[in-house]
Amino acid sequence: MFKLIQVKIMLFIIVIFGLTLFSFSSNADSGFKVGQMFKQNIFCFSEDSIYKFVEADVESETKAMMLFEFLSYYNLCGRLTNPVPVVVKSILMDYIDLAGNKIQVVIVDFSEDFKYLKSEKKLYTIVYQKFSKDAPYAKDHI
Repeated sequence: MFKLIQVKIMLFIIVIFGLTLFSFSSNADSGFKVGQMFKQNIFCFSEDSIYKFVEADVESETKAMMLFEFLSYYNLCGRLTNPVPVVVKSILMDYIDLAGNKIQVVIVDFSEDFKYLKSEKKLYTIVYQKFSKDAPYAKDHI
């Protein structure tokens, strides 16, 4: 029993260390930039919520989706029916999910056309880095 707990603690430390190391070693030329626009429909409303989601996403996509539904039930995250254009305001970190996808955690705001959706809460979300090269820059489209 003690051995199992010890293994889980060590695995958790390795995952956190790996995430931290990856976020500092990521290439500055890859991924989304502040001001870039993309479409999204899932958001979390606090840093705590998005980081819990990231922790689950590193372990399993199923666990991440179950956690997202749990967080949504308590209004800590939410989903729009359809994706809407958002603009990157800040980049918090990069990580790699269990499937090996490079993902960024970003703070976003709705584009000018969707400002009526604006709330007092910050919007945190994740986005695949590989989509950044196809995503437009906000200043060209607002």
